[in-house]
Amino acid sequence: MNPFSRLRALSITSLLLASVLCMSGAQAGTASGKVLSVTAGNSILFAFRVGPVSGKASCSPSDDFVIDNSTAWGKAMISVILSAQAQGLTVSVIGTGNCNVWGDRETVSVVTAY
Repeated sequence: MNPFSRLRALSITSLLLASVLCMSGAQAGTASGKVLSVTAGNSILFAFRVGPVSGKASCSPSDDFVIDNSTAWGKAMISVILSAQAQGLTVSVIGTGNCNVWGDRETVSVVTAY
């Protein structure tokens, strides 16, 4: 499978997960736009910003989202973000509503690039 097909498959999977989350009534931050900044840290941290966050988690005063990069799912989401940044694509993000990876940044649930 070529990289574009993988990105498309990850985007479709993300959309399906977003639909499930929306149906569950989960309260979480959302944002959409070009990737504005990326920060890589220790083995469980990857933070990024795509624009103003709507419905921020109460634990997150920032417009940054964070991903646990020690998991396969986290690595897949990071691939989507970096691919989108390199190609100038728009990214939509849905948070989890909590800050369990970095105490004052909302953890990502779903990332979609288009």
